[in-house]
Amino acid sequence: MYEHPLTVDSSPIDLSTITGDTIIDQAINYINANTATYTLLIGQDISVAGSTGAAGTARVLNAANAKLTIIGIGGIRELSLSSDGRFFTIGASGQTGISLTLGNNITIKKGSGAGYSYQFIVVQNDAELIMEAGSKITNVSANQTDRGALYIDGSTFTMNGGSITGNSNSQVTGGVPAGGLNVNGTATIRLLGGSIEGNVAPMGDIYIPPTATLTLSGTAKVGTLTIDANSDGTIRSQLNINSDWTGTIGALNLRGDWSSIDANLIGFWATANPILTGTGVNAASIGRITLGSFIANVITVETPVQPISNTHKISTDTATLGRLVQK
Repeated sequence: MYEHPLTVDSSPIDLSTITGDTIIDQAINYINANTATYTLLIGQDISVAGSTGAAGTARVLNAANAKLTIIGIGGIRELSLSSDGRFFTIGASGQTGISLTLGNNITIKKGSGAGYSYQFIVVQNDAELIMEAGSKITNVSANQTDRGALYIDGSTFTMNGGSITGNSNSQVTGGVPAGGLNVNGTATIRLLGGSIEGNVAPMGDIYIPPTATLTLSGTAKVGTLTIDANSDGTIRSQLNINSDWTGTIGALNLRGDWSSIDANLIGFWATANPILTGTGVNAASIGRITLGSFIANVITVETPVQPISNTHKISTDTATLGRLVQK
């Protein structure tokens, strides 16, 4: 490790007197007390204990305008969780301008001793998490509706590169569990590059609630994406396609808050409102999206599902572009 791995405006910060079990804990404690934009250089693998409690008791970036970028130096550096609990909590009520960036050569994962009783990485209260090329979140196992690898609650997630892969959520008795990215509230998800695929859960790699917006741009790739609608037919997830998007969606699921797959659920999605919006909706981009299943609101080991492509397709006709229409 470097003698002073934390810097602000290229000036080194002495953390030798700062409380914390690891350099990561020390850096966050320092930043919360001295808010600015910092870079933390990690030169070796680090194992941290899980942070427990309702909001976590350690590695909580919670001061207004606190911004931290973590970069691995000299190769890929693994930051692993050695016991049950959270790894990071980003954001706090009433505090704005908080962000964490995972930079090149940083892999965050659960170690063999970590359980799944807590959300792994939580971004809340209008904070932001950014992933850059060379970053990864992996090996997170969960068994709760909102405890996948990454939980974005009323905040922003920007993925410029990197990957969220090799995670799982085995919850099969309720809720909307995803393996890679779980979203709640009026969140903004911007996938501009990188990939979220290879995660296993009932909702697939990503779950987007009716109140959230997902934008795809650049080379962003998604495995299984589940977008949702509420039962009165007034709100549904917003899926925007930008003109520069060249990625793929391996399976697009359409979920509804109905107890069964019936005319109400299917009819809601197959309306005059397009399921895809944005300047990049065209025959080429639609061709890179594979339809998955209609999903009812009850999640069990026998969840009602029905393949969408048996009866419907996404229209490429000018008059109905981006709409779900009958074949």
